[in-house]
Amino acid sequence: MNPMKRQLTVFGWYFLIALPFFIVGFSGFFSILSPLFFFLGALIVAAPFAGVIAEPFGNLYYGWNRKSDPKPQFSQVQAKRMSGDFEEALKELEIMAATYPQEVDVWVEMLDIVILDLDDTERSLTILQRGKEILEKAADRTALNHVYEANLKLRENRNQSA
Repeated sequence: MNPMKRQLTVFGWYFLIALPFFIVGFSGFFSILSPLFFFLGALIVAAPFAGVIAEPFGNLYYGWNRKSDPKPQFSQVQAKRMSGDFEEALKELEIMAATYPQEVDVWVEMLDIVILDLDDTERSLTILQRGKEILEKAADRTALNHVYEANLKLRENRNQSA
Protein backbone atom coordinates (compact mmCIF):
# COMPACT_ATOMS: atom_id res chain seq x y z
CA MET A 1 0.00 0.00 0.00
CA ASN A 2 1.16 3.49 -0.79
CA PRO A 3 2.53 5.12 2.40
CA MET A 4 0.41 8.25 1.90
CA LYS A 5 -2.73 6.18 1.42
CA ARG A 6 -1.89 4.25 4.59
CA GLN A 7 -1.40 7.50 6.53
CA LEU A 8 -4.72 8.87 5.30
CA THR A 9 -6.51 5.64 6.24
CA VAL A 10 -5.06 5.73 9.74
CA PHE A 11 -5.98 9.39 10.07
CA GLY A 12 -9.55 8.63 8.95
CA TRP A 13 -10.01 5.90 11.54
CA TYR A 14 -8.60 8.03 14.33
CA PHE A 15 -10.76 10.93 13.23
CA LEU A 16 -13.86 8.73 13.47
CA ILE A 17 -12.85 7.75 17.00
CA ALA A 18 -12.25 11.40 17.94
CA LEU A 19 -15.42 12.73 16.25
CA PRO A 20 -17.70 12.29 19.31
CA PHE A 21 -15.22 14.22 21.43
CA PHE A 22 -15.15 17.05 18.88
CA ILE A 23 -18.97 17.16 18.72
CA VAL A 24 -19.31 17.36 22.51
CA GLY A 25 -16.48 19.90 22.66
CA PHE A 26 -18.00 22.20 20.03
CA SER A 27 -21.60 21.85 21.17
CA GLY A 28 -20.86 23.12 24.61
CA PHE A 29 -23.24 20.57 26.08
CA PHE A 30 -21.02 20.25 29.11
CA SER A 31 -20.07 23.90 29.32
CA ILE A 32 -17.23 23.49 31.77
CA LEU A 33 -15.89 20.25 30.32
CA SER A 34 -16.29 21.18 26.62
CA PRO A 35 -12.68 22.34 26.20
CA LEU A 36 -11.52 19.09 27.79
CA PHE A 37 -13.53 17.03 25.27
CA PHE A 38 -12.19 19.10 22.40
CA PHE A 39 -8.65 18.65 23.75
CA LEU A 40 -9.11 14.85 23.99
CA GLY A 41 -10.34 14.74 20.39
CA ALA A 42 -7.35 16.77 19.24
CA LEU A 43 -5.01 14.55 21.23
CA ILE A 44 -6.41 11.42 19.55
CA VAL A 45 -6.01 12.89 16.05
CA ALA A 46 -2.66 14.65 16.59
CA ALA A 47 -0.23 11.85 15.72
CA PRO A 48 -1.99 10.65 12.53
CA PHE A 49 -2.48 14.25 11.41
CA ALA A 50 1.23 14.90 11.88
CA GLY A 51 1.96 11.79 9.82
CA VAL A 52 -0.27 13.00 6.98
CA ILE A 53 1.51 16.36 6.97
CA ALA A 54 5.04 14.97 7.40
CA GLU A 55 4.87 12.05 4.93
CA PRO A 56 5.07 14.12 1.72
CA PHE A 57 7.96 16.19 3.05
CA GLY A 58 9.81 13.06 4.14
CA ASN A 59 9.27 11.56 0.71
CA LEU A 60 10.91 14.57 -0.91
CA TYR A 61 14.11 13.49 0.78
CA TYR A 62 13.81 9.69 0.97
CA GLY A 63 11.51 8.93 -1.96
CA TRP A 64 8.28 6.94 -2.01
CA ASN A 65 9.75 3.50 -2.29
CA ARG A 66 12.07 3.00 0.64
CA LYS A 67 12.30 -0.76 0.17
CA SER A 68 15.07 -2.11 -1.97
CA ASP A 69 15.88 -5.55 -3.25
CA PRO A 70 18.08 -7.40 -0.82
CA LYS A 71 21.57 -8.14 -2.05
CA PRO A 72 23.85 -10.91 -0.86
CA GLN A 73 26.40 -9.94 1.76
CA PHE A 74 29.90 -11.12 0.96
CA SER A 75 31.62 -10.13 4.19
CA GLN A 76 31.63 -13.62 5.72
CA VAL A 77 32.79 -15.14 2.45
CA GLN A 78 35.61 -12.62 2.16
CA ALA A 79 36.64 -13.17 5.76
CA LYS A 80 36.80 -16.93 5.27
CA ARG A 81 38.67 -16.47 2.01
CA MET A 82 41.21 -14.15 3.66
CA SER A 83 41.77 -16.65 6.45
CA GLY A 84 42.41 -19.40 3.89
CA ASP A 85 39.23 -21.37 4.57
CA PHE A 86 38.26 -21.66 0.91
CA GLU A 87 35.93 -24.66 1.23
CA GLU A 88 33.85 -22.90 3.89
CA ALA A 89 33.72 -19.80 1.72
CA LEU A 90 32.46 -21.95 -1.15
CA LYS A 91 29.78 -23.47 1.11
CA GLU A 92 28.61 -19.95 2.00
CA LEU A 93 28.54 -19.04 -1.69
CA GLU A 94 26.51 -22.17 -2.49
CA ILE A 95 23.93 -21.04 0.05
CA MET A 96 23.93 -17.57 -1.53
CA ALA A 97 23.56 -19.09 -5.01
CA ALA A 98 20.50 -20.98 -3.81
CA THR A 99 19.05 -17.84 -2.23
CA TYR A 100 20.00 -15.40 -5.01
CA PRO A 101 20.29 -17.54 -8.14
CA GLN A 102 20.27 -14.58 -10.56
CA GLU A 103 23.03 -12.67 -8.77
CA VAL A 104 26.04 -12.95 -11.06
CA ASP A 105 28.47 -11.72 -8.37
CA VAL A 106 27.92 -14.92 -6.39
CA TRP A 107 28.93 -17.04 -9.38
CA VAL A 108 31.90 -14.80 -10.11
CA GLU A 109 33.14 -15.11 -6.54
CA MET A 110 32.78 -18.89 -6.70
CA LEU A 111 34.87 -18.97 -9.88
CA ASP A 112 37.48 -16.70 -8.29
CA ILE A 113 37.93 -19.00 -5.33
CA VAL A 114 37.97 -22.23 -7.30
CA ILE A 115 40.34 -21.02 -10.02
CA LEU A 116 42.66 -18.63 -8.20
CA ASP A 117 42.73 -20.08 -4.69
CA LEU A 118 42.02 -23.81 -5.08
CA ASP A 119 43.48 -24.20 -8.61
CA ASP A 120 40.73 -26.69 -9.53
CA THR A 121 39.91 -26.45 -13.24
CA GLU A 122 37.34 -29.28 -13.29
CA ARG A 123 35.36 -27.78 -10.47
CA SER A 124 35.48 -24.36 -12.10
CA LEU A 125 34.01 -25.82 -15.30
CA THR A 126 31.18 -27.35 -13.27
CA ILE A 127 30.46 -24.01 -11.59
CA LEU A 128 30.63 -22.20 -14.93
CA GLN A 129 28.15 -24.62 -16.54
CA ARG A 130 25.76 -24.40 -13.56
CA GLY A 131 25.96 -20.62 -13.60
CA LYS A 132 25.24 -20.48 -17.32
CA GLU A 133 22.25 -22.79 -16.88
CA ILE A 134 20.77 -20.83 -13.98
CA LEU A 135 21.45 -17.23 -15.04
CA GLU A 136 18.61 -15.91 -17.18
CA LYS A 137 20.22 -12.79 -18.68
CA ALA A 138 22.52 -13.31 -21.65
CA ALA A 139 24.72 -10.44 -20.46
CA ASP A 140 25.24 -12.19 -17.11
CA ARG A 141 26.18 -15.46 -18.81
CA THR A 142 28.63 -13.61 -21.06
CA ALA A 143 30.14 -11.78 -18.08
CA LEU A 144 30.54 -15.07 -16.23
CA ASN A 145 32.31 -16.57 -19.23
CA HIS A 146 34.65 -13.56 -19.47
CA VAL A 147 35.48 -13.82 -15.77
CA TYR A 148 36.21 -17.52 -16.19
CA GLU A 149 38.59 -16.89 -19.09
CA ALA A 150 40.26 -13.93 -17.34
CA ASN A 151 40.81 -15.97 -14.18
CA LEU A 152 42.35 -18.81 -16.17
CA LYS A 153 44.75 -16.37 -17.84
CA LEU A 154 45.57 -14.78 -14.50
CA ARG A 155 46.30 -18.19 -12.99
CA GLU A 156 48.51 -19.12 -15.95
CA ASN A 157 50.46 -15.86 -15.65
CA ARG A 158 50.85 -16.36 -11.91
CA ASN A 159 52.06 -19.94 -12.37
CA GLN A 160 54.54 -18.90 -15.09
CA SER A 161 56.01 -16.13 -12.95
CA ALA A 162 56.37 -18.41 -9.94
